[in-house]
Amino acid sequence: MLPSAGRRLKGSGCFALVGLAVTLAACGSGANAAGSHHLSTSTSTSTSTQAHASTAALDNVMNKAIADARAERSFHYTSAEYVAVTKDGPERVTSTGDVGRSEGRETIDWRAGTHSGLATVELVDGVVYLESASASMLLAYFGLPSAVAKADAGRWLSASPKQDASGFAALSAGLTVNAVIGGLGVAGPYTDRGVDRPGGTELRKVTGSMLGIGGTRIPVVFNVDLARRPLLVGGVLHVDGGQGKSSFSWSIGHFGEKISVQRPH
Repeated sequence: MLPSAGRRLKGSGCFALVGLAVTLAACGSGANAAGSHHLSTSTSTSTSTQAHASTAALDNVMNKAIADARAERSFHYTSAEYVAVTKDGPERVTSTGDVGRSEGRETIDWRAGTHSGLATVELVDGVVYLESASASMLLAYFGLPSAVAKADAGRWLSASPKQDASGFAALSAGLTVNAVIGGLGVAGPYTDRGVDRPGGTELRKVTGSMLGIGGTRIPVVFNVDLARRPLLVGGVLHVDGGQGKSSFSWSIGHFGEKISVQRPH
């Protein structure tokens, strides 16, 4: 059993996607066509009625993009976080994950000052499992007590909702589709930033917010894939606060692919 882990949620909302963590219907082809058309907003709009219509259309596209991502049966994600000032020095965290409707796996690479560690977190049959050979990571990143971190480094720890509700909730935050998307805390108002085409993929750049602790709104540039339908596929945020600069970026892809997560032995 995992002793009440205090894992920080990555970024402003966690990846839970991160999250990233976004049971809604997918957007049909007709709605997609309309959404793509209305996204072509003009900064020279001269009437409040036109501006309101453009804003409403962009809201609808973002709502559908989030809904489509949330309705997927599975996807792969990556995230990267940088925090300039922590008690251990500058911190960098990169994560990769494969998540489904009720199972998932995340690998985390953590570096803070002279400390570092790798961890694997898995959700299988309603139980979350954690393993890291780094006592420093278990202590500083996951918030385990010092004695537990030292004794259980390199061992699989577990938590279920009945055994440890808080530990389970924190550690499972990035391990299902719903948790990842919902945990991103995506919010408007939105502003159209135009189209980018990295690698030939048409992505709409949309400025909005992620909701942080206490409802704080943190500006984010979201990436929306318009190739087949509006689909939320990534975002980037930068914060320059009292403790120095921080950044958080994430991307989602490989939608609908089969994933398999086995219970650790």
